[in-house]
Amino acid sequence: SMPASLAVGTAAVLLGAVTQVFARSSKFSLFDPAKEMVYIDMTKDEKSQGKAAVDLVGSQIGKSGASWIAQALLLTLGSIPAALPVMFVIYGV
Repeated sequence: SMPASLAVGTAAVLLGAVTQVFARSSKFSLFDPAKEMVYIDMTKDEKSQGKAAVDLVGSQIGKSGASWIAQALLLTLGSIPAALPVMFVIYGV
């Protein structure tokens, strides 16, 4: 029989893999097309400038915002296992 720690570790890795698959598939199938729809009525120059600004600034704000939320949850709840269910609800993944 498999030791409990190995079973928990295996389950965690599998859960992480499933989470990544769902996160990436939702990004590529929902978010990216919606983001591109914003640029339909723009000129070519406006599109290139707008995309550069959104890609650089927006992605950095999103990543740092998610980091701040995760850090606040860890500090507030005290541990990763306590914070994970809340992160699951917030990020919807």
